[in-house]
Amino acid sequence: MRPLLSLIRVLPALLIAALAARVQASGPVERMVQVLVQSDDARHVVVRWGLASEGFLISRDGGTTFTAMCSQAITPTADARDKLRSISGQKVPSAAATLIDASGKLLVGQLNGLWSDDGNGCAWSKQLDPAWVNGLRLDASGNVLALVTTRAGEGEATTAKAELRRRDAAGAWTTLGALRAEQPLQRVYGADLIAGPTRLYASAAVAVGALDVRETFRVFASDDAGVSWREVSELPASQQDGFTLLAVDPRDAQRVLAVTYRDGATDTLLLSEDGGVTFRTYGDIRETSGVVFAPDGRLFVGDAGDASSNDATGGLWTAPRTGEPLKLVAGTQFVDCLGWDADANTLRSCKRDRYGTLDPTSGVFTERARLDQVAAQVSCPGTDVVAACSAQLNAGPSWCCAGHYPFTPFCSAYDVTIDGSQRVFCGLAGQAYDRNAGRLPVGYDAGPVTPQPAVTMPDAGALAARSSKDGCALASSSRAGWLALVLVVLMRRSWRRRDRVSS
Repeated sequence: MRPLLSLIRVLPALLIAALAARVQASGPVERMVQVLVQSDDARHVVVRWGLASEGFLISRDGGTTFTAMCSQAITPTADARDKLRSISGQKVPSAAATLIDASGKLLVGQLNGLWSDDGNGCAWSKQLDPAWVNGLRLDASGNVLALVTTRAGEGEATTAKAELRRRDAAGAWTTLGALRAEQPLQRVYGADLIAGPTRLYASAAVAVGALDVRETFRVFASDDAGVSWREVSELPASQQDGFTLLAVDPRDAQRVLAVTYRDGATDTLLLSEDGGVTFRTYGDIRETSGVVFAPDGRLFVGDAGDASSNDATGGLWTAPRTGEPLKLVAGTQFVDCLGWDADANTLRSCKRDRYGTLDPTSGVFTERARLDQVAAQVSCPGTDVVAACSAQLNAGPSWCCAGHYPFTPFCSAYDVTIDGSQRVFCGLAGQAYDRNAGRLPVGYDAGPVTPQPAVTMPDAGALAARSSKDGCALASSSRAGWLALVLVVLMRRSWRRRDRVSS
């Protein structure tokens, strides 16, 4: 497929750029990227952590205390491809196909179907199979809406369609309408689904003909809850790459927010005031991390900044109404997720590895939880969650040694080095650094943390023995192994942020 071939062509440049970024990178790589709240029970809060790895923090007391699980615990037997791309998210992490339904169950869209838990992060069961779930929303009645892509045929005879499905209160699924009527050799890959009070919007990549025909992104709309769809626009070339639908203004279904996502460069926030027919530039956002509307119509846009540089720290952008000029709220930076807290009349927010509330006027962030301080795991009868998560690609000292954040609910702190062609030093962020990558952790309010003295181990066997804690094991410490890890990280990021069409 074209996206995969494009990735192969640019991989050397991506590798060089990533290595350069790693020298500048500071703090943990894993961060909180999405917050979900049950519509009729604000005590049920789920925060998704992701990027280099992924999983969920689950709270039943409004976000005061959390238990942790990883995406690998959903499908422990998933193949390598699904482990790398477990949650079928979009380029903007907050647009990932996840939600809490009206009964309190967490739904997670994956490349191999839709999964649902029992309301406690356990007993996962597949809802839709086979289907690539592109977007999940709730309608006004609390029914689940899923935009899914299915494929048929092989080679040049491959066809694909994107259609909306609805699950009612009894759990029964109904196929509503396809975005485009079927025709030979047509491929319609769903991308985004957003919902307003009276209208649904979806985007999709469309191609007709041989497999080398380039896909173009289109916007579709439905005014009858997804039974019928009309194509409202084919995006111009300048908006094709990285296009992601974000939200419908709840007060005006004609106003649609979207973004042209650019990995490694500033995003362009887009606004349509004619129902998706045309989009104009609304603002420049370093890295878009979500859109939220307050009950009084205020618009908030999260900017995650740049994780590899302290020069682009992001922040919270706001406007009194959609279409009015956006202004940056003073004192804010690194807004990695957004959600409205109706009880406190303020914003739920993530700041790298921290979750809390963000005052939309003063910009003051109040921390309520931190990723590396979540000590409890989800307890599921008959399932060893710790073992499943420790086996996930991101878990364990091998990822710390590649410059990634050791997620402490599944891995203990470790603090070791080895001699030889590759020299690594692993430890908690703020306490140690990765010498091989030149990664120096930086405090949120202070300067670089002084590295701790290294503890030299005589050989890799002794290192692995010392580092095998709480089900975590050290991977190969050779230079080739380290480069392989970097390559996997690059491919994973490119897949999740660039690859809109399943290969």
